[in-house]
Amino acid sequence: MAKIRGQKEHIMKKSTLKKAAARVSAIAAALMLLVNSTVLPVTADEIIQEAAQEQQVLLQEDTVVEEVPDAMEQELTVPVAEEIEAPGEIAVPEQVDIPEETGISVQSDTPEEIENSEEIEAPDAAAALDQTDISEETPVQNDAFQEEELVCESLELEKYVIQLGGFPEEVDPSLLFAAAGADYDGFYAALKSALDSMQVTVDVSQYNIPSSNIRQIVSSYLNEHLEYFYVSGGYSIRSYTSGTVVNVEFGYREYEGYTTEEILARKQIVDNTVTNILAEMDAGWTDLQKALYLHDYVVTHCSYDLTYSNYSLDYVFIEQSAVCQGYATAYAYLMNRVGIPCEVVSSRGNNHAWNRVVLNGKYYYVDCTWDDPTGPLYRLYARHMNFLRSTEGMAATGHEHTDWQVLDENIYDDPTGTEYDSFSWIGSYGNFDRVAIDGQYILFERSDEKMLILLDCVTGETTQYEMAFYMPCQGLAALNGEFYYAQNNKIYRLDLGSGRSALIYQVESEYSVYGMETSGGVIYYDLASGREIDDWVSTNPLNTDESVDYDVIDISIEPQNPEVYIDESVQLTAILTKTGAVPYNDIVWHSSNEYVATVSEDGTVTGIQAGTVQITAVSVTYPEKKGWTQYVIPAGGKEGCMYGLCCEENRDNRNRPVS
Repeated sequence: MAKIRGQKEHIMKKSTLKKAAARVSAIAAALMLLVNSTVLPVTADEIIQEAAQEQQVLLQEDTVVEEVPDAMEQELTVPVAEEIEAPGEIAVPEQVDIPEETGISVQSDTPEEIENSEEIEAPDAAAALDQTDISEETPVQNDAFQEEELVCESLELEKYVIQLGGFPEEVDPSLLFAAAGADYDGFYAALKSALDSMQVTVDVSQYNIPSSNIRQIVSSYLNEHLEYFYVSGGYSIRSYTSGTVVNVEFGYREYEGYTTEEILARKQIVDNTVTNILAEMDAGWTDLQKALYLHDYVVTHCSYDLTYSNYSLDYVFIEQSAVCQGYATAYAYLMNRVGIPCEVVSSRGNNHAWNRVVLNGKYYYVDCTWDDPTGPLYRLYARHMNFLRSTEGMAATGHEHTDWQVLDENIYDDPTGTEYDSFSWIGSYGNFDRVAIDGQYILFERSDEKMLILLDCVTGETTQYEMAFYMPCQGLAALNGEFYYAQNNKIYRLDLGSGRSALIYQVESEYSVYGMETSGGVIYYDLASGREIDDWVSTNPLNTDESVDYDVIDISIEPQNPEVYIDESVQLTAILTKTGAVPYNDIVWHSSNEYVATVSEDGTVTGIQAGTVQITAVSVTYPEKKGWTQYVIPAGGKEGCMYGLCCEENRDNRNRPVS
C-alpha cells in the first residue's frame, strides 16, 4: 500500500471502490454462516441476489473515466478469492456488496424472530471472518488497505555525539543491527554520500532501517567518522507508523551561525593543516615515534578552552583551543590518518574524553588534555604522564571511574600493555616537558634529574647526556640529524658522539627561551621576559649554521682564597686557557649542595647553611674541562668553623684545577 501514497485522486477513488467490493465479499461469507445457524426472515439466495444487484449499481455509478497507466492498474488490482465455501456448501459469487441502504435486517437471536426452535447463539460476524478459511491473497483487515501514515520525530544528538559534547550510550551492538531485512551497508553508503556533500535530507526508505534505534545508529556513525565534525546537534527523521525510516534530515552548524561557504572553508583549512602536520613526519619512523610526535603536536598547538564550548577537532586545528573532546578527536583523526588504530574513550563519571591506541598489537591509553601544562608561556611544552599508559597507569593519574566507553561498548576491563608505565620519559614527578625526534632516535628530558635521554627506537637502548647547566631544559628540537636544546637565554647543539654541547646562540640577558619546535625545515624558539602572558616577546627562527671554533685547554677559578659565610656572597671568575676566540661565555657553574651554598649563572656564590660544598666551573663546549673549589661554611659565621675547621686551614685544598 505504500506505493499508493501521493497518487492522484482518481486512482484513490478506484481503489476505494475495490476495497468496498472486497469488504462485501467478506461480509457475505459471515452472513452465510448466520443462514445455517440462525432462523432469518430471508433466505441466503435472496441475500446473495440482492447483494449482487447492489454491487452492479455501485460499479456503474462509480465508473472511472480517466485513463490509468497499465503499470498503475496492475499495482492497484485487489485480488479476491474466487470461492468461499460456507457451511451448507453455498457458493459465493465474486465481489458481493451489501450496502447499508438495502434495508436487510439480520437479527441472530431476537425471540420474536425465532419461533418453535431451539435457542441458538448466533456467531459474531467478525469472529466468523477470523475462523473462515480465506485465500491468502484476499485482504480481510480494513487497515491493510488504509494509507500508511508518516511520523516526523525530532531527535537531539548533543547527548550522544562526542564532537557535540555528548557521551555515547552503552548499547549491545548486536541489538543495533539485528533488524531482519535491513540493508545497513546501503544505509551507511547513502549517509556518507549525503554528509560528504552536506545534503540536508537523506532518502533511506529503501533500506528498511527501524526507527526504534536510528538515534544510536546515527550517533555511532558520527562518533566513528570524525571527519564529519560539522554536523550540528539537531536532526529529525520521518518514518512510517510501522517503524521503518523514510528519511533523515541533518543540520550543519547553522546554530553556530556558520554559512555553507564558511563550513566548506573550515573543512579546507582542516585538510590543509593535517596535510602539513603529516608532511613533517619521516616515513621511516616507527609507530612509537609517530604516536609521540602527534601527541606532542596536539598538546603544543592547542590550549584548553575555558569557555567550555569548543568540542570538535576543527577547533584544535583552526582556533587552537578546545576542551577534552576536541583534543581526543583531533589525536584520533591524526593517528588514523597515519595508519595507527586510535579510538576516542569517554566517561560520564570522569566527565572526560581521551584515547586508546594500538601499538605492536597491544592497547594503550593516551590523554593529550591532561598532558597539556597550563600557563601562557607553555605553548611548546608537553608532559607525558598520560602517554601510552595501561588501565592501572591511567587510574593512577586520576582516571578513576570505570565507565570507559568506546562507541557503544565499555572497554575498562580490556587488557592493556604496561611496559611504558615506568618508562624513563615519565620522570618521578611527571615533569617531562620536551621531546625531539629524528631518524631512529627520540631525545627527551628527564627533568627531575636534569638529564637528556636518547632512545634508539630500533635497538631500545638509551644513552644519557649532561646538559650545560644543571637545570631544566627549556626547549628541544631536531633538524637534519642534529639535536638542539635551550637553557635560560642560550641554545646549544648536542653532539651525540662526543656528548659535547656547543653554544650556538645567546639572546639578551633579560630574555629567556620558552620552547622550541621544528617546522618546514626551520627551528623556531619562543622568547619571553617572564612567566606572564604579557611577557611573551616573539617566535624566532634559529640560525643553525653558527658554530664555535676553539679549544679549551684549562680552567682555573679566581679569587683563590675567598671566604664565604652564611647569608654572604662572593664573586668567582673562571679563567680559560684556550685557543681561538670564544664568542659567548662558555662556562657554566655547579654547586654540589645547594642547601649549603648556591652559585648563580655568573659565578656568585652565596652561603646558605653550615656544611661543605664544592663549586665547579665547566666548559660547555668541552665538558671534560673543569675547574673546582671547595668551601666549608662555618656554623658560627666568622667567629668559628664547622667540624673544627676554618677557612684558612683549607685554602690549599679549595682551589685545584681538574683536567
